[in-house]
Amino acid sequence: MDQLTDALRDLDPPAPPSSVDLDAVVRRAHRHRRRTRVLTAVTVAVAVAVTAMTVPLVTDRHRDRDQGQGPNRGQGSQSAMPRMGCVPLGRSAEPPGTDAAQAAARLDARKAAELTAALDGPLRQALPGATLVDAASCEPGFAFRAHRSLDGVVMFNAVVVVDDGAGSTQLTVQLNRRPLPPEHDCTGAGGVPTCVREVEEDGTIMYRASRAAGGGGLMLVVDRDRPDGVHVQVTLRNYYIPGSLVVTLTRPGLPLDETALTALARIEGLTM
Repeated sequence: MDQLTDALRDLDPPAPPSSVDLDAVVRRAHRHRRRTRVLTAVTVAVAVAVTAMTVPLVTDRHRDRDQGQGPNRGQGSQSAMPRMGCVPLGRSAEPPGTDAAQAAARLDARKAAELTAALDGPLRQALPGATLVDAASCEPGFAFRAHRSLDGVVMFNAVVVVDDGAGSTQLTVQLNRRPLPPEHDCTGAGGVPTCVREVEEDGTIMYRASRAAGGGGLMLVVDRDRPDGVHVQVTLRNYYIPGSLVVTLTRPGLPLDETALTALARIEGLTM
């Protein structure tokens, strides 16, 4: 600042008097630079904090809710394993559109409640003592939800996070209507079986498959197609794949086998 002032004094001819206070200008510039640095630091700190809270938010919520519930709680070997998460979707508003569309939505909601009631008892019997959390609301229990396409085709599904004390898994039950599937080969490369096909007495077609995801990840899939067009699919997996595309294990093995999933797919109340 002193050098700038001296240079102005040495001008020949001297510069005319200025009404600008150079000292004040420089001070304002310094204050602006300090404010910019502070604002940037705060913004970065908030972003880091939000990111750090967002990742474990749902997991910690389940951990607090489930503490002390279910078998084998508090085992150190399981507490370090990542847990299956959920994504709260919030409440859906009354669907816009015609009276017919709103009437269809009310019928879908009523049917979804019936499906939830039909699955609840058998699922809890198959998983005694386990904690069930709805993956779409992060609330205890679970619920079927309807998804209707623009051309009126409807499907129902329930996605459940199951914690039995040994870890967490994700169970998905889906219902829709479709034609009976054509027979497909259940033999993979080298003659390794990839699925099992069964035809029941009434013509119902059942496919059961076990799919390894690597790193201990496993998914069981049961598809049951009835002659009336109702398709029920039950899947269970013990892993998820984050943005890094690396299989992240959430439980060693699965709490239910293909026989148990088949029994769930055969529940009479799971119909449309």
